[in-house]
Parts: sequence; structure tokens; C-alpha cells
Amino acid sequence: MVYLRKIRPQILTSNEVNNVKSSVPKELDAKVDVKKNMITIYLREDRFAWYQALMRFILIDKKTRKFEAQRYCFRGSIDDWIELDRSTDLKKLAKKCCCHLGKDSFYDLPYLVDGFL
Repeated sequence: MVYLRKIRPQILTSNEVNNVKSSVPKELDAKVDVKKNMITIYLREDRFAWYQALMRFILIDKKTRKFEAQRYCFRGSIDDWIELDRSTDLKKLAKKCCCHLGKDSFYDLPYLVDGFL
């Protein structure tokens, strides 16, 4: 599949994108996409031939390079992105969150924030 996009000025550095990419477990069939101030991780759904956005990191402060980690919530009453944590250390934030991708613990992340992140 080929995507065409207009070239836009980069807000995120290649180092920041690589920090997220390297945090995704290698055994997962994952795609990392960058748009504006957001790095989104997509995982392939085995039942289907498409990728589902599951986690993202949003640059919320350009001066301090503070990021917010979010995961997609599949609860019927929510079906939206929920905040996990914020940090100026994207590498550390991505490692703590991405290790749960593809595991049942991913769905417990919002409840693990106080004791986990």
C-alpha cells in the first residue's frame, strides 16, 4: 500500500521517533507513524488484514519537549484515547508503555499509572 502526503515541517526529531520505534517489542507486527506533533503505534490485527492504532505519544510542550503517552480504550462507553502519563524523558516513557503492547497488561495500563509509571 502506498500513501502520498504533503511534505510538512518536522516538529518531532528523528531521535524522538527512533526512541519510540526502538521501544516497540520486535516480535510484534507494528507500524509507527508520525504526523505533526504525534507518534502513533499501530499493531496488526490477526483476525483482519489491517492495523489498529493502539498507542501514541503527543508532544504537548515544544520548549520543554514534554510528551503525553496515551492508549486507545475499547470500552463501549469510552472508545477514545486515554492519558497514561507525561514526561520530558520520551525514551523512558516509551519503554515503560510499549512493553505492554500485545499483552493483556496493555488493558490495565490506566489502572497501573500510579504504581507503574
